[in-house]
Amino acid sequence: KFRISAKAASSVHEELQSHQVEDDLPNLRPAHPALKPAALADLRYTKFRISGIPGDKHAIFVPDHLAMTVPTFRNIASLVQKELPSMLLCGLSSLCHPSRMTTPQLRKCQGFVNLMQDARASLGAQGNTTVEAQKLVEVVNRVMEKKLVSAVGSIASAAFRMNVWTFSGPQISNLEVLLQQSFESGDAGVFRLVAAHAQDRAYMEHDGARNLMRDLFESSITPGLANFDQPLLLPGSLWEPSESPHSEFATHGFDFWSFDALDHPSSRQHPVTLWPWPHGDLFLLYYREESGSP
Repeated sequence: KFRISAKAASSVHEELQSHQVEDDLPNLRPAHPALKPAALADLRYTKFRISGIPGDKHAIFVPDHLAMTVPTFRNIASLVQKELPSMLLCGLSSLCHPSRMTTPQLRKCQGFVNLMQDARASLGAQGNTTVEAQKLVEVVNRVMEKKLVSAVGSIASAAFRMNVWTFSGPQISNLEVLLQQSFESGDAGVFRLVAAHAQDRAYMEHDGARNLMRDLFESSITPGLANFDQPLLLPGSLWEPSESPHSEFATHGFDFWSFDALDHPSSRQHPVTLWPWPHGDLFLLYYREESGSP
């Protein structure tokens, strides 16, 4: 269902080329066709927090007609008091939630025989009725999820020791969810890089998400011009289940969803479709600016 790949730090810009972009934020207009190397002085920086989500976060706004280079990325890492990562880890999967990872074929394979037997014994059922079969699948999925969280926690601990960061693009994978579950259970917290286009149409068509991006951009300045002793505090209502119009998120939060892709009708209004992964530490947010504008 998912795998992990490594990528060079200089390849982040390529992740953003296929996403639709709105161009009607203040001073943010269509990009120049040529990609020139970005210098630190071309970027904008702000430090922020999200209410209800622990930890300080950093946002770097990058004009999308400029290319991210290793020297500039090294300067960004220094700005947030980190060394350049030795590698970036990226999950590759559908949006299938880790609580739904097993398939009928997988449950029938030889490697699952003992797990299926233990699950039947714990339920005192053979799975012969529809209800019993559904409960059996739920038990197997929960056990599988716990095993995956444990495995990903070991990966995160090793990454932390080796100065490896994780990378998330506009669409998350199972890896982000499993990492967050491992962190919440006390495993070491690997540094998480998130990259997206600030004017992705999915964000701009939602008032709450659009306002968050606007607030971030308006609080940002040229790196080095000031210290951010007091980070910008963003409201966390977008990720608050009790305030969500999405029925599954209102009930389960990030613990469950039923869709496997962003274009599935049931994904509409879910927070994973409306904003970059909020549990990141460093956000590279590309944007379009009008030629000659500051």
